[in-house]
Amino acid sequence: VTGFLGPNGSGKTTLFNLIDGTVRPASGQLTLAGRRIARAGRTARSHAGLARTYQLPRLFPSLTVTENIVLAEQRFSLARLIQPRVTKAERDRAQAVLAKLGLAAYADVSPAALSYGQRKLIELAQVLWLDPAIVMLDEPAAGISPALSQRLAAIVRQLRAAGVGVLLVEHDV
Repeated sequence: VTGFLGPNGSGKTTLFNLIDGTVRPASGQLTLAGRRIARAGRTARSHAGLARTYQLPRLFPSLTVTENIVLAEQRFSLARLIQPRVTKAERDRAQAVLAKLGLAAYADVSPAALSYGQRKLIELAQVLWLDPAIVMLDEPAAGISPALSQRLAAIVRQLRAAGVGVLLVEHDV
């Protein structure tokens, strides 16, 4: 677990944007598990094992929680046009991810019906769905309750114990 600290405007989120491919660097290399990924786009980087959350959750309110989670991995194909939005295997896997976060009861509701803290956890579920090697959490505890913040800290410890690298921008250290 590596934390990035600094005042507002010091470049912490910009660094995340460089790492995840949102912003192209002028120079330098980015290597993940021995593979250079500096030229890969955001989607390719996330499927290579580098996934992130944002300061504000980015979810689709017109989709269910499960559909939002599964969407993180789906790639466009003609076959996807005739398949259901979520296959049984995807639903089962999403349910397992939601259960780890204590959110299984919300699988079929819109994220718009959930609290801000729950929406932040749904975004984390999207990240976990990708089975990443490195998780980048951009201010995950901002605006959430102290109890949820403690739960989030436990999740970070579980990720570390599972061998997942965690890059963390947070004001609440």
